[in-house]
Amino acid sequence: MKIRIVIPTQRDQTTLNDLEHNYSRISNKNTEISFSFISNGLDLDRPYHEIIPLLPEVVYKIKEAERDGVDGVVVAHYLDFGVAAGRELVSIPVLGSGHTTYRLASVLSRRISIITSVQSHIRPIKNILSAESVLSKVISIKAIKLDQQGKKDISEQWPESLLKLSCSVVESDGSNLIVLALNGFENYSSQINEHLNNIKKRIHVIDPLTVTIKHAENLVNMKLSHSKITYPKPEIREILGYDRLQFK
Repeated sequence: MKIRIVIPTQRDQTTLNDLEHNYSRISNKNTEISFSFISNGLDLDRPYHEIIPLLPEVVYKIKEAERDGVDGVVVAHYLDFGVAAGRELVSIPVLGSGHTTYRLASVLSRRISIITSVQSHIRPIKNILSAESVLSKVISIKAIKLDQQGKKDISEQWPESLLKLSCSVVESDGSNLIVLALNGFENYSSQINEHLNNIKKRIHVIDPLTVTIKHAENLVNMKLSHSKITYPKPEIREILGYDRLQFK
């Protein structure tokens, strides 16, 4: 089985190392994980309107994966941009980290908190939750607040701020499940789980990319994919400015 993870940012060795360290090991032993980056990606901590222009190349990468003989595609971002359009162009399973994880969370809990890393992403997260009919089970969506004094300072604040906010949504909001909708590819879920267990807060903490990789494997094993009636193949026409999207 081959699973392609589409990363909506530019390739750099640190990101690739994090991905290989944190996610290649979670797949089944018969699964081959590959990573595909886009050529002009921005930092994913940008405001929502700045990352949406990445959609055309994400869609291209989805189509490219099918042409490479991949069995399933995971878009590694909790806002799921490119997923619906990509499904129209391919027959293999295409999953976004957002809707896949929010759906699972709604099965496991009725008091869900979502922690994100960008304030302006809260509204589009709510839109996905509403579309998936799970918004009523989410009691809070909060963004980590950091002092913007430089990357080094931010990186040093990050783990501590994430732990504090995780404790807050449990103690103040009454959450019993946390979804980490974070920009970045380091899996913090086990660290936060351990920390909360140490203070006698036994709740689940979910990493979206982990959930989505496992779900993609299950769909491939069951020979299931999205409905081509729901996502019909579009008429192929010339799209000025997007030559790479001409799939004939």
